Amino acid sequence: MSEIRQRSSIARVEVLGSGPADPAAVVETGDFVRPQFRSGELVLVTTPAAGGLLVPFERRDPTPCCAAH
Repeated sequence: MSEIRQRSSIARVEVLGSGPADPAAVVETGDFVRPQFRSGELVLVTTPAAGGLLVPFERRDPTPCCAAH
């Protein structure tokens, strides 16, 4: 996670619904991030994934709303 902060303008990494991510956590970005601008800083919101990793909450290819209709 420290690499994200060193190589980008992202100030914080959070886990959706849980607050700040553990600084030792590994974030697998898949070469795509969409941080949110909050209170003057960029925040990357993540969710837990297999293997103890974190992944960005926002995906490059989200399922369209009502895709099955």
